[in-house]
Amino acid sequence: MKLFLDTEFTSLTQNSQLISLALVGESGDSFYAEFDDYDEAHLSDWHKQNVIAHLSFLDRSKFIDKDNNVVYMKGNSAEVKSQLEVFLDRNEQIEMWGDNHAYDWVLFCELWGGALILPKMKSDTEKTQIHYVVRDICTLFELKEKDTNEPRRNFAGMEDSKEFKPHHALWDAKASMLCYKRLIQL
Repeated sequence: MKLFLDTEFTSLTQNSQLISLALVGESGDSFYAEFDDYDEAHLSDWHKQNVIAHLSFLDRSKFIDKDNNVVYMKGNSAEVKSQLEVFLDRNEQIEMWGDNHAYDWVLFCELWGGALILPKMKSDTEKTQIHYVVRDICTLFELKEKDTNEPRRNFAGMEDSKEFKPHHALWDAKASMLCYKRLIQL
């Protein structure tokens, strides 16, 4: 299964912390979490105006639709990791995709303590469920000779969407998934 990853985080430094994380699958599976244990002192005015202002949950809410594998929640890193493991557990092998994902991927892996400690497969606990190498939408744009600077929401056909929120992990992950689908058809 392919999952498309996006995160929002506190800074472009080694001490960056997750603000939100989203995974969107081609089949409609989605996981969206907002973290409440990041250090607000690391937030710039840009983060406050462009990320924090667009978050979805004001309290420690949780919405889970097990039949459709949809999870939306707010919690600390341990709570998010726990729900994320349940979400991921429905799939044996997962192929992760990100867009400009250097921080996204590292911060995702840090939830488990690093890329070499990602969840194991149920059927073969010697193999990881998620490969430690993430695939890159930006590189796919280059391979298909498309402008890597084109806003993803435009390429994905979401530019007129009233629901789209810029710098929102869930909407950016959805845009990545739609871009992937369009790019592989070219």
